[in-house]
Amino acid sequence: MKLLWIAAIAAASILVPFETAFAQEPPGAHREWIPEAEQSRAGVEADFLHDTIHGVAVNLVTADVTAQIGVTKHLFIDADIPTAVLASTDITGSMFGNPFLGAHYAGRFNRRASGYVGASFGLPFADASRSGGTGQLGSEASVTRAYHDPGHFAPYSIPLAVRAGMELDLAPIILQMEVSPGILDYYNQGILVGYVETSMSAAIRARFGLEGGLRVQTTFIIAEVDDHAQTALEPFLGYATPERLGLYARYGLLVPIDEPLGFGGSNYVTHRFSIGAKF
Repeated sequence: MKLLWIAAIAAASILVPFETAFAQEPPGAHREWIPEAEQSRAGVEADFLHDTIHGVAVNLVTADVTAQIGVTKHLFIDADIPTAVLASTDITGSMFGNPFLGAHYAGRFNRRASGYVGASFGLPFADASRSGGTGQLGSEASVTRAYHDPGHFAPYSIPLAVRAGMELDLAPIILQMEVSPGILDYYNQGILVGYVETSMSAAIRARFGLEGGLRVQTTFIIAEVDDHAQTALEPFLGYATPERLGLYARYGLLVPIDEPLGFGGSNYVTHRFSIGAKF
């Protein structure tokens, strides 16, 4: 665990001198800040979890093809297509998750603050492609994300979620915050499960696009379950071209810090990757 914090601190210490140097540029060289919610972008996000469960080595990978495409200056169409693969010495299986479609509106409060609101729903495809013997794959897939995005891999459900967030440019620090309540309608059982997701990240970003920081996420489950909240930390490094057009990439380590997935629980650690293009 200490290595995670050392890595995050080291990344910050590397970025600060670079940012100080760029701060000497003349005012005309300052690049316009473009919030992520106001960008047209498409890419792939992948999570990889390797662990030993009951003496069996397990490799679990989830991958999402994501896109947000601007149809006007402020209105964007959102899409997310999730998949999951489980491989161990005992079993191999895969599943196609619930594809999400939605939209969000993003706009500026001022030069340094931006906000957005949106909604999305999932198509109930998560049960269609599961192989025999992998009935628990949906539950295992949600573990890789510390129960975040619960509707992506919930079979026999129709997910619906709304979200709202803010992005702040306090150069060289960038802050991002989001809250997203949602409902899972399990139509085969006639029950509803509610949840609320929150996330916040703070990053030191150099003007040439490199950044390092820490993200905190919590998922609250509103249902008859043993545990109603799961929190995780994610130190990360990333890069995005400063211009509106270009590439972006990011690597992080998602570490649950409370039970059932952290501390006295399973203590999983997920490697997270994303890469894509802005257009």
